[in-house]
Order: sequence, then C-alpha cells, then structure tokens
Amino acid sequence: MGGVISRYALADMEQRGIDHDTYLYVSHDAPHQGANIPLGIVALARHAVDKFVATPIGGTNINPTDGGNISTKTLRALIEAPGTRQMLLDYIDEDFRIDNSLHREWQAELTAMGYPRRTRNIAMSNGSQCGNLQIFNPSDVIASIEGEGRTSVLTDFTIIGLQTLAGVVGGGVINGAWATIVSTSFPSLLFNEPALLLGMIPGGNKFKLDFKCRAIPESGVIDVYSGKLTYTKSILWLVNINTSIMDRTFQNPNGLLPMDSYGGGFYNNFLTNSTLSDNDQDWYVDIFVNYDIRVSATPSFNYISTPSALDVGRNLVPLVAADYTRAYGINNPPTGDRTIPFDNFMVDYVDADNINQRHISFNVQSGNWLAAELDLVPTNTPVFDCTDFCETNFEIDGEDEICAGENSVYSIVTSGTIAWRVFGAIGLASLTTSGNEAILTPLGSGSGQVILQATISNPTCNGAVVVRKTIWVGIPILDTNIECTYTLYR
Repeated sequence: MGGVISRYALADMEQRGIDHDTYLYVSHDAPHQGANIPLGIVALARHAVDKFVATPIGGTNINPTDGGNISTKTLRALIEAPGTRQMLLDYIDEDFRIDNSLHREWQAELTAMGYPRRTRNIAMSNGSQCGNLQIFNPSDVIASIEGEGRTSVLTDFTIIGLQTLAGVVGGGVINGAWATIVSTSFPSLLFNEPALLLGMIPGGNKFKLDFKCRAIPESGVIDVYSGKLTYTKSILWLVNINTSIMDRTFQNPNGLLPMDSYGGGFYNNFLTNSTLSDNDQDWYVDIFVNYDIRVSATPSFNYISTPSALDVGRNLVPLVAADYTRAYGINNPPTGDRTIPFDNFMVDYVDADNINQRHISFNVQSGNWLAAELDLVPTNTPVFDCTDFCETNFEIDGEDEICAGENSVYSIVTSGTIAWRVFGAIGLASLTTSGNEAILTPLGSGSGQVILQATISNPTCNGAVVVRKTIWVGIPILDTNIECTYTLYR
C-alpha cells in the first residue's frame, strides 16, 4: 500500500507546486488496481465476526498468532475501516452483500491523480514473470475447518450431580432449580444463542463444525463460502435434537475473474494445517470431553496481482483473463490501451520453476535490479527479462533437409545467449554461428542425419533451455519428399 500512497503524495505535491526533492519513485508490489483477499475468506471473517461481536465475548482477546491483542470487535472495526474497503477488490458488508462503492471511488480518484512526472518511476511485482498461477486452481478449497466435539457420559452425569448438589447445599428444590438454570444457561448467555438452553436438559451434548472457503471458479457460480456450526442435544441419551448455531453460504457473482489463483505477490493464509484432538491432551481431559477438529488450508493466495502491481492499462480499461496469465517482460511489454505507466519494471523470476513470490519480498535478482536502478547510469538502464524461459515450445527455424553443395541458415528467436553445436555423423556438415543464427554447410558427398543443438542461457535467469533439430544432409535415401537437384553424366 505504501507504493500507492507515495505515488499519490508525489503527484499531489507536484500539482501543488511543492518541491518533493525526489528523483526515483519505486513501486514495490503496490496495489495500483486493488488488493485481493479471497471472497470465501472475507465471508468467513464477516460471518464469524458478526456472530460474536454483539455477545459478551465480543471484547475478548482472540489471541492471533503474532502474539498481539485483538478482539472480535476490533477485528470488525478493521474489516469495516474505509482504508480496507478502498483497497479490497471485493468487500462484503454486514448484510452479506458485495459493496465495492468505496473501492471504485478511490480508484477513480487515484487514476485522476495520475503519476509524478518529475521522477523516474519504476515498478516491481512479486508475481510470476511467466504468468503462472498460484499453487492451487480455481474452485479449489483454500481453507476448511471440520470436526466435532462432545461431552463424555461422565461429564453429563457430573453436570447432573453438580446441579443436585447445588440444590442440597442451597437449601431446597427452588435453589437447586435456580442453580441448574444459571449453570446450564451460561453458554447460551455467553454466545447469545437461545438454542444452547437445551443444555439444561440431562443428556449428551455435541457440536459439529463444517466451514469451507473455495477459490473463485474460472466460470460460473459456486459456494465460495459455506459455514455451519450445529449443536446436538441427546435428551436422556435417547432422542437427538439438532440446532443450527451458525449456517450461511455465500456465492461468487457470475463473471468474476478467478483472482484468488492468478499470479501475483502472495499473502500467507490466515489458517494453517493443524489438528486439535483430545488424544493429544492429558488423560484427564479425555475423560471429560472428546473432540477432533481438523484445519486445512493452502499456504497462501494471490494478494497483489501482477497487472495491479504494474498498473496495466492504468485502470482505464477492463482487464480480461489473458492480461492476468500472460508473461510480463520489459523487452516485450503490452501495448495499446494496456501500456504500463513506468519507465522500467520487473516481475519476479527466481529459477526455472518461476513460482509466485511472497508480497514485498526480495531475492538476488530483484535486489540486483533495484541496486542498478539506484546507481543508474543514464546510458545503462537495467534490464530484467526472463520471458524467453517461460516458453516451452522453442523451435529452431530452418529446413529439415540440406542438399549437397547448399548452405542452410537456422535461427531461433530469443534474447538470451545461444551456444550452437552440431553432432551426429562425423564430417557431414560444418557449422558457422553468429548470435541467433547458425549456418550449416554440407561437406563432401556423404549423406546422413545430423542434430543441430541450441543451448539458450541467461545467468541472470538461473536457467538454460536446450533445443534440438534433426536435419538430413546429402542425397535422400528413405524420404522421397526430399527434393535435390543433381546433374547426371553418361
């Protein structure tokens, strides 16, 4: 977000005639066209927060993993903050409807403000330079909480015993009844849930959880969120009564792009794979309660898509799927109404796997690129483009056959360094190379197959691609489609 605020501040200062004394503006994985948190996860947060914020536990610390102190009330305030709503691509309001009005207003204001003009503007994206997806696909489950917990028979009878004891100690049936009401209705009061009053009745108690968040599908509509918490009371351990404590689904709007899985700087998921079970506790815990709750989640999700970090099209045209899955390199940037408004840019490429990188992270390649920009010599603009290595179907252009006495030129389109080599039948052809081109010249009157090999490499990209082409040299023997011209003498 800092890159967007810096952009706005610098442009505003210039328009006000204030000297900002800045030469280089660096936008590092900034949300120029918004940030993405999966709709399913937003719906889960909204459902949980709205359920508990009005209860007595609304101000209770929920112990986030970073060791901070945050309550459901604080979390709700964060979700509904104007800054959050301005940045998020899709926001779910308290009525469980998508309301992106503040986001649209902010984007219009940012677009109108433009960019600073007295600075050199460069951008960095932590997405995959090849446009690769995140490590999951559209529609995949990206977070789930499943399981159940129940009181043991010992616990159930202990509760009855305590209620009876309270009546005896309290001096009679009336006091005993009052103690029963207070003790067994406490969960109902705590969670503001009348259904939990069933706990006053002798019998077993069970809770079942089933919460799922899915990535936005490639097309169509699905339940990107479904959340259900069910309480089952087994009256006198004979008759089951099921009561829904939480039950809601949320579907993605039709036509929404599968932003969750697109390439971009990723953010760690708010949930991690874990299992909570009474089997992992001390023996005395297992005597009173039995529970088995499983949490599973993808490690991360797309947070700042590559087109957002590069501000492709300057937010003036609606982007389509191809804009989110293409490769982005400085040697072949998008043109027309999808130009990138930066003097230079780079998208992460660490190695041949070219996976997306963590939001606001550095690696050797991006660090060297930024260092070169900071030490910029006007005639030596740093270039970081590994899109050649995104190509999986490299081909060597040229003829499949060479007749005796004829030269043949071969080439391959790449910005990398090429090492040419010919091998096969010894003495059939000589090789002359010049950059992206190689010339094969038949030697003598022999015939046979040779293999022309091009090894494309780029030290900056930590990779190499080997491409081969099989070529027939000389008089054809098996392939009757080879045409050569010879002069025959009698």
